[in-house]
Amino acid sequence: MTDDLRWNFALTDSVNRKSGRSTTIVSTLSPEAQDFYVEDILAMYNFVSDALVWIKDREFRYRWANRAFLLNFALANELEIFGKTDYDFAPAYLADLYHADDSRVLAGATILARVEPVGTLEALPRWNQTWKRPLRNNAGEIIGAFGLSRQLPAADAPDFPIPELVPVLNYMSAYCDQPITNSDLAELAHLSVSAFERAFKRHMQMTPNQFLNRMRITRAADDLCNTLNAIQEIAYRHGFSDQSHLTREFKKHFGKTPSEYRKAHHGHTK
Repeated sequence: MTDDLRWNFALTDSVNRKSGRSTTIVSTLSPEAQDFYVEDILAMYNFVSDALVWIKDREFRYRWANRAFLLNFALANELEIFGKTDYDFAPAYLADLYHADDSRVLAGATILARVEPVGTLEALPRWNQTWKRPLRNNAGEIIGAFGLSRQLPAADAPDFPIPELVPVLNYMSAYCDQPITNSDLAELAHLSVSAFERAFKRHMQMTPNQFLNRMRITRAADDLCNTLNAIQEIAYRHGFSDQSHLTREFKKHFGKTPSEYRKAHHGHTK
């Protein structure tokens, strides 16, 4: 993307004056860059059928997505995603996690080839490898986020990219409501504790404890959104020592208490 490119993310029916082509993402180019078309580059991602590719602005709104992304959400064209957010396509408890990730990227962080579960996390339905980076203008200001995520083979498939961690991931999914130590997990991976911790952080871009905590938080958030179970019961069910423990972790991740979160996303408090 040329340094002279400045994004105008307003939806418009205007026509590129040089090519005569309609555009949905309108780019403003300096005179010396008139032959450069952002749409031509983005269009190439429509030929990538095994990866979801997207651009968001600083308000976390989608401004473009490739064909694979649109098909994944059964959308007819780019107009159906333009200006929408993750809350329009994903459960709130997952959208909140994506929002937190994007906040880091919009602050300058980069996510490189992180392996992460996609779905409700109840049975780890599928795994994706994800890249995210800030999108900057000519002045170096961050104006959005660019992301790409591709689905990986099933964890039990022979070509899963981190086979040494498969027993660990399966165990964490099945027993995340129980106390789990890095020593337990390292033994499953047939690695020393230090080697296991390095391997896990390299592939997941977070520590085993952070990953486990994220899994517990997500499942607790799912319950808050979709059940009327008491918050204390939800805390115990998902591996937290008590309601206070859940509340501390919830505020750290989502900026809300479990009660506030339930009220916002379920409409009931308990």
